[in-house]
Amino acid sequence: MKPTEHLYQSVVSTPVGVITLQANDHQVIAIHFGSLSGSKQSNDHIHHLENWLAEYFDGKDVEFDHPIGLEGTQFQQEVWELIRRIPRGYVTTYQSIANHLNKPTCARAVGQAVARNPLPIVIPCHRVLGKNGQLTGYIGGLAIKEKLLELEKASFQKQIIFPS
Repeated sequence: MKPTEHLYQSVVSTPVGVITLQANDHQVIAIHFGSLSGSKQSNDHIHHLENWLAEYFDGKDVEFDHPIGLEGTQFQQEVWELIRRIPRGYVTTYQSIANHLNKPTCARAVGQAVARNPLPIVIPCHRVLGKNGQLTGYIGGLAIKEKLLELEKASFQKQIIFPS
C-alpha cells in the first residue's frame, strides 16, 4: 500500500465467525479471520465485499468481480489464479495445482502459496485439499475450512484435476 492511500476495514459476523475485511482507495486487499484492531472506517470496496459475502453465505454461486489487490511472487499469483477457477462445490489438490504449473515436485510450495493467500473465501483456498481428500492446514483453522466446504456441499468426489 502506498503511503498516500487509506486503509479501510470492517468487522463482520459470518456463519464461520467474525472476519475483518480490508480495502484501500482502489481495491479489496485482505480478509482476516477474527477481529483486528484499528479504525473501522468503510468504503465502497468494503461494502461490495460485505454484500458479496452475504450472498456467498446465503448459498449463492456468485463470482467476485470487484478489483482486488494481490501482492505476492509470480508463483503465488499463478497458484492464486488457479484457485480462483475452482467452482463452488468442487475441490482440487495441492498436487494437481503443482502438476498444472509443470512443477510436479512442488506440492509443498503450492501449500505455502495457498497459506499466504490474502483473500480467503474470495480466492477459495479452502477448496484445496491434500492427497485423497485430506483436510490440511487453513489460515482460519481446519474447523472453518470444513464449514466452508460443507456450506458449498463440496466433496472429494467432485474434484477438479487441472490438466498438466
